[in-house]
Amino acid sequence: GSANLTGVDSAGALALTANNGALIVDIAKAATTAELKTIAPGGTDVTVNTSLTSGQAATVTSRGNARLSDVKATTGDVIISAANGEVTGVGAGAAKLTAVTGKIDVTGGTLARLGDVDSKLDLKVAADTISVNKAIVGGNLTLDADAGNVILGTGTVTGSSTIKTTGAGASAGDVTIGTTLSSGGATTINSTRDAALASTTSTGPITVTAVGATTAALLK
Repeated sequence: GSANLTGVDSAGALALTANNGALIVDIAKAATTAELKTIAPGGTDVTVNTSLTSGQAATVTSRGNARLSDVKATTGDVIISAANGEVTGVGAGAAKLTAVTGKIDVTGGTLARLGDVDSKLDLKVAADTISVNKAIVGGNLTLDADAGNVILGTGTVTGSSTIKTTGAGASAGDVTIGTTLSSGGATTINSTRDAALASTTSTGPITVTAVGATTAALLK
């Protein structure tokens, strides 16, 4: 059934699975890897109310939504998957994700709503609709929304940046850079509707393609 845990602290690996319901954790720590998952379909969310911290990789796999306040891997990758639901913070919040030495991969179904995201290597986010408040990326950044909008507040990227919407018709979406996007490599923006770009700078080429209007405060 469901599992509701106040605090879990493992001296080794941590693996928590809810077979027939939701998994709710307040604080969870693991010296090595941490894995949280739900198996049964239909409303079986994984929720981290306060924090999940792992010494190595941190993996969250939800058959419903992934409601994550704060997930951090001190070594290794952060992998979040809620392909049938949403990846968000708790309540109306946005998920904070940190990979100190690794990459971050996020796969959402209808929504990925992320707050501050810090990835030593690549950051990849895929969902119908994506919002990221702040991204610090040591590798390449990829934001791919296939049925809605992409909104990035601030992005600082060592490598290249690819931000795109791919939905058509009613699923077409805008690409919005709210404040700044700075890339060390090429910057590619593809929008199936409008592209509204604040300060967008790159040491490599900048390519912007939009089916609708393109507005840009600074492209450099």
